[in-house]
Amino acid sequence: MSRRTNGQVFFLGFVCFMGPGLFNDLCGSGQISSTISTNSNGILYATFPFTAFFSGSINNVVGPRLTLLIGSSGYAVYIGSYLAINLDPDAGSFMIAAGAISGVCAGLPWTAQGSFMLAHPAEDQKGICFGIFWANGRVGE
Repeated sequence: MSRRTNGQVFFLGFVCFMGPGLFNDLCGSGQISSTISTNSNGILYATFPFTAFFSGSINNVVGPRLTLLIGSSGYAVYIGSYLAINLDPDAGSFMIAAGAISGVCAGLPWTAQGSFMLAHPAEDQKGICFGIFWANGRVGE
């Protein structure tokens, strides 16, 4: 397995750590109103399965790099909405809209991740790549 593949897997893990990982960490923490956070998460989880069904087709059309970019931007908007609601308590509608945007984008990074992890490494190195991704470190060098 090449060092280039290891590096790409490492950065792919970092992107997934900074997007979905921060979402999991921030989900509902420190909110002024838990009702707005709950409504936003409800919209997110209502749109997520519908658009995730089509994320494989989107990945095939635009490629995994753009799929990862689009999907990660949805998480960035959602994470930003948590900051906005703490700075301005009247930003509840932005947080709910950010939940819908994140729900539309949420399946895309995981589809791009799966596509990359199964396509790039050699067959006997896929386990090492999955380990690097989940540990986000330098395993196997």
